[in-house]
Amino acid sequence: MVPFQLYRRSDSEVWWWSATIRGRRIRRSTSRTDKEDARRVAGEAWLAACARAGQKVDGHGPPPPLDSLITNFFATDLADEAVRRGPTYESKIRQHIEDYVAEAFDGVEDITPDAWRSHAHELHADGLSWRTIQNITVSARHLLTFAKRAGVIDRVPEIEAPAQRDVVAEAAPRRALTEAERDALLGYFREHDPFAWRAYRLMFWTALRKSEVEKLCGRWLAPRPGWIVFPAGRTKSGKRGQKAQLLAPAQVAVDEQRAARGTIDPDAPIFGPINFEIVFWRAVKELGIDEFGLTAHHVARHSCITHAAERGASFKALMEMGRWSSPQVAMDYLHLDGNSAWDVLATAVGP
Repeated sequence: MVPFQLYRRSDSEVWWWSATIRGRRIRRSTSRTDKEDARRVAGEAWLAACARAGQKVDGHGPPPPLDSLITNFFATDLADEAVRRGPTYESKIRQHIEDYVAEAFDGVEDITPDAWRSHAHELHADGLSWRTIQNITVSARHLLTFAKRAGVIDRVPEIEAPAQRDVVAEAAPRRALTEAERDALLGYFREHDPFAWRAYRLMFWTALRKSEVEKLCGRWLAPRPGWIVFPAGRTKSGKRGQKAQLLAPAQVAVDEQRAARGTIDPDAPIFGPINFEIVFWRAVKELGIDEFGLTAHHVARHSCITHAAERGASFKALMEMGRWSSPQVAMDYLHLDGNSAWDVLATAVGP
């Protein structure tokens, strides 16, 4: 049976409904211009048509209100993902759905490719970045996939995310810290915030993302001493077999944090939630570091990979360190000093 559909024709202000019952396609007008009123009238007509045809009523009837579908999505699929990928992931999707999907659409059947494209441009006009709208689109796709699996829609509409070229063109410039700036920051953290000192040493020497530091637990350290072995689905790419080496500064930072936290449970986070926005920017200001292109947490990942590149790491090695699948993404993260290559060449040539 084709799922029930509620729609409005281009030549009519009233809502129509259609469904296939006992192999017969039925299309009827609700004679209503209000969508919720039309949904009620259509549902009653659909049930009566099923009864007349002797058709067993199943999950292919009138779609539930969008807020009801979203509540079910949060309680099932998103709750499962929260266990697997953490509370930060859950809260972002929840915010995207509540603020930018539920507020803009009456029903899931209204989320069409054309409607979503128009909505994306409206969001951008209201001040959201293309990067944020990209993420909102991914969250909306999760909801649509859930709706398809629940039998509410016949197929998942192919809603488009903003083009990567638009995202890159709009993105704020970023830079890595110099090694001297990095060491000055670490010295500040050591004196003023020991927890930040431990977390940043880990990030500066492993290229871990903030979310990965928050999830890090003893079980990730057990399979291979001296390495962090990421379980599938616990990193941004979700790929299996990804790992990061614990160089001496990072290993010491982890050991110190485990001692400070008293972590025994191998599945308990060693660091847990971190937010160093205040202490990071205070340190940058007091140390006189140029703020241009810096981010409070991700700068450590940028800097780690950039410093490795400046010291001669191959592009393949950088790809492994960053755990990317796209070379283009890797290039976006590399912010090498323009003089570095000349410095290397000058050293090779000599005086």
